[in-house]
Amino acid sequence: MRGHGALRRLGGWHNGTLRFTVRRHLIFALPIAATFVSATMATHVCALIYANMPLSAFAAMTLTGPLNLLAGQIAMQWTQATGILVAQLLGQHRPERVLDTFLSRAWAGAFVAAGLVAAVFLAVFLALDHVYPELEAETRAILFGFLPLLMLIQLPRATNAICGNTPRAAGDTVYVMHIFVWSQWAFRVPATALLMLYLDAPAFWVLSIFLWEEVIKFPAFHRRLWRGDWKRAQVAA
Repeated sequence: MRGHGALRRLGGWHNGTLRFTVRRHLIFALPIAATFVSATMATHVCALIYANMPLSAFAAMTLTGPLNLLAGQIAMQWTQATGILVAQLLGQHRPERVLDTFLSRAWAGAFVAAGLVAAVFLAVFLALDHVYPELEAETRAILFGFLPLLMLIQLPRATNAICGNTPRAAGDTVYVMHIFVWSQWAFRVPATALLMLYLDAPAFWVLSIFLWEEVIKFPAFHRRLWRGDWKRAQVAA
């Protein structure tokens, strides 16, 4: 502030002045930050609820966490990169047909990424005896029960991520935030508590909540994307 504070009063800021530039940046960025903070908090709350599971089921849920995080990066990085490129194309004022062509190819790539993630899960589970040689038989059985869910969820998760990152790149961050936050706190957390604390459901049905969450988000994300408003966004305004 002592050495460069005068820069605040100079012209040339993206939105005229430093104050309005920072204000617009925060309007765009805070819903994105809130989305990730909400996701982290919801995950921790669900983890606390999982502690009520029998030991073998809790162990199975715990073991899927790091694997899901690492393998999921394949599809997640692809969809986030898609959002970055969509923002660049919008900033270059490319015609809608160019945007449609790019997104259709990116979407095909997301399907490939989802298939790769599913293949990683299949390979790890087939090699489970080598990865976790001292795993209890009951925990191993629960993990193999998880496999169809973990493979099936990758496709809706990838396509939802494309639909989330594309409007977000066009500045529609509040709508995307609402989809994530409401699906987490109005569905995932209460459903997890209901199945675990009141119905004493098996671990398979508790894990299936993640699949149903993607199904719930599917129409809200895809309806917004197909409406096409994002293609006319003025991202450099």
